[in-house]
Amino acid sequence: MLKFRPKGFTLLEMLLVMFIVTFISGWTLQYQMPTSNPVKLFEQHYLYQQVRALGLKQKTTLPTTNSNVSLLTFNARGAINQAQTIKFNKTLFVVQLGMGRYVIR
Repeated sequence: MLKFRPKGFTLLEMLLVMFIVTFISGWTLQYQMPTSNPVKLFEQHYLYQQVRALGLKQKTTLPTTNSNVSLLTFNARGAINQAQTIKFNKTLFVVQLGMGRYVIR
């Protein structure tokens, strides 16, 4: 005589699987968190202001906290008004004239 056994998972089995999935995903995601790199942060602000100038079709400025650099100003076409080099410890952020191009060295 066969006994009826309900098909499915028990609560304990489900909790164990959820714990394992959560642990593995948390362990792998910690390596994908953004760092607080000042050069990358400045690059994001730079690109945001450039796109903002293009979108609004007006002059915008990017204030800098670096003491050796004045304000970076974008015209309505997204071009920079003055070439500059911004120093971040050992990294250089070189802003070139033209369409707002830059180089990170």
